[in-house]
Amino acid sequence: MPEIRNTGRSSNKSIRVHPLVQAVIRHGLDPELTETTCHDVHKILLGARPSHGDTDDPSNWPNLEEILPHVKPSNAASCDDEDVRQMLTDLVRYQWKRGVFDSAMAAGQELVAEWSGKLGEDHWQWLFLRSQIANVLRSQGNFQEAYDLDQDVLERQRNSPTLGPTHPHTLITAGNLAADMRAMGDYRGALALDLQTYEQAGTPWGEDHPRTLMIAHNLAIDYRLTGDWESAYRYDTDTLRMRRAQLGEDHPYTLFSEANVARDLREAGRYDESVVQLRDVYRRYVDVLGDQILDTLRTGKSLAVSLRRAGLREEALALAEDTYARYQRHFPESPDTLPADLEVAACMGELGDLVGARDRTRAILARHRAQMGDEHPYTVMIENNLGCYLRYTGDIETAVALTAKTSSLLVRLLGPAHPLVLLAAVNHANCLGAAGRLEDAEARERDALAGLVRVYGEDHPDTCFCRGNLSVTLEGMGRTAESRELRERAVAGLLRLGEQRPHPLIAAVREGLRVDRDFELHPV
Repeated sequence: MPEIRNTGRSSNKSIRVHPLVQAVIRHGLDPELTETTCHDVHKILLGARPSHGDTDDPSNWPNLEEILPHVKPSNAASCDDEDVRQMLTDLVRYQWKRGVFDSAMAAGQELVAEWSGKLGEDHWQWLFLRSQIANVLRSQGNFQEAYDLDQDVLERQRNSPTLGPTHPHTLITAGNLAADMRAMGDYRGALALDLQTYEQAGTPWGEDHPRTLMIAHNLAIDYRLTGDWESAYRYDTDTLRMRRAQLGEDHPYTLFSEANVARDLREAGRYDESVVQLRDVYRRYVDVLGDQILDTLRTGKSLAVSLRRAGLREEALALAEDTYARYQRHFPESPDTLPADLEVAACMGELGDLVGARDRTRAILARHRAQMGDEHPYTVMIENNLGCYLRYTGDIETAVALTAKTSSLLVRLLGPAHPLVLLAAVNHANCLGAAGRLEDAEARERDALAGLVRVYGEDHPDTCFCRGNLSVTLEGMGRTAESRELRERAVAGLLRLGEQRPHPLIAAVREGLRVDRDFELHPV
């Protein structure tokens, strides 16, 4: 008969199926005997599941990997035991978490084919399986399909007499739907839904349950995407504190929160602190998950951004190129691959390869536009970056027109007070200045400067280089004294960036050069 052997390593167990049982399963010597023997194997597989934690915990992955090869031979998909069905759905999620999306989708679709005639469309396990398939669809970049599926599942769960609006599965699906909305560019809608879900999460879970913390984590993403970096930082730091207490220092979700706090530090202009924290998190991600998992690669890309903002441009480019190469090797179709490519372009541009950055960004724009359309926020943000490179490479009129278009679109898509809207106006003003339209440039720079002071404060690097750009405009208009005063204030505000090493942004402002702000694409 089959048996489970404890390997002595933590909770890991090894499954061994007797050759006679394998033969019965393989050849179907007797239908009744085969069914009985298969179910014996199913019970063994259930016993081999991790005794603690869930599919999202890497310490449980060896157990789950041991189970996988026995699922098909034992015909587990046809088993009517609810625990077996739950195990099979968990294995779909496990493969999704490991980043093997094609295998996860194949496993999910096999279950759909087997269960569609057995379980009704409102059965709780059928709905939970479909929500896991939607996760895979989203990770494959099929955002509309994921959205449609999650929306249908959520409506059925909310209206179900056995589940209802505050059942854990319902709240999980609501979080998934918000992720679909973020991916499709509806950041404010995602924020509203996650706020509602967070308020309801206290009923089944309480505020420090891992699932509640997952919703809080997502809320921080919503706030970041809607331009409220202070709320993002608050939610991220609170979530990190509770995840450390609940899950430990090196759980992937703890690392995820640490990486997001470092991202918030970057948004706050605290670039060196962000680099220090991301270096540590990235190293631990590699130790815990390896260098071929999406969360590791996302952190590598984020570290490249912080290195570049901190003035460590050569190191940033090397890491960005290495990260993008690993995306191409392991996740070529992942939605995260394109943002990694865009970071390579940004690093190239800051190191002086402006033509290469322009051409690479143009190709990235074409790919994103083909997938998500002209008015997805990320399409417009990539266009903003292209406009900056067009100015640098001498195509001034095209740059003026493109940055005018992106500025206007971002106001409509994100709202007039969003930091990216203000920074897009800074970039447009630079193009206007290069075109000799100094009065128009001044008007936009003054409006942007006032907005950046409100959002970030007087001495944030973005505020300071906007002030430096305004000084360039005023100098061109002959208002030398005012220009000098603004430049001196801008340089003084930036000096903290140069406490550990010379920073190129300080030199650029001091030399009277216009500074653009490229946009990075955040994970959603």
